[in-house]
Amino acid sequence: MQGTVEIIARDIPPEIMKLLAGEARHRDETIQERAVSIIAAELGVEREPSRRRFIPGSGNTDVLVLTVPRELRTKIRRRALQKDGTIRGVCLAAIASHFGLPEFPVGRRRRGKA
Repeated sequence: MQGTVEIIARDIPPEIMKLLAGEARHRDETIQERAVSIIAAELGVEREPSRRRFIPGSGNTDVLVLTVPRELRTKIRRRALQKDGTIRGVCLAAIASHFGLPEFPVGRRRRGKA
């Protein structure tokens, strides 16, 4: 399995975005790159970093667009199915675990009516 796919995660908690931005700034890489590296490490998938540099002012959003290897996407999806959760939930749980935050629920969340 080769190539990459995008995962779009919305409604990222501000605490997670703040921690991601801080670590990305420290490592001089994009927030998205930092998030993908954390998720890959948590799920045991080796990957080559993109080497894109940190962009000042990034992190002022609650959306992450993650470009991940297909192998990682498959592992995330498998974990979501095992835990009766979502891809977003698995990604956020991995990031929360990395930062030592309380366990993040991987299940579906309730959405308000539009």
